[in-house]
Amino acid sequence: PPDSPLAPLLMNILLHHFDLALSESGWHLVRYGGSFAITAHSQAAAQSAYQSAARELRQMRLPLDLQTTRIKRFD
Repeated sequence: PPDSPLAPLLMNILLHHFDLALSESGWHLVRYGGSFAITAHSQAAAQSAYQSAARELRQMRLPLDLQTTRIKRFD
């Protein structure tokens, strides 16, 4: 269950492959539990990172929440 004390540990175990795949592709990933951010230098790179993340999650049969997923610019 999501409110279990073990949930963060289980999420980290489950998403370890996701972390490795994105890092090996050259993306800089910050993740806490099931939430993550990927840094990029341009809008095009951000779109590419989004596609990489979506592809990895699809392969793991995990959903990407389209209501909370977005590309955001930080200046």
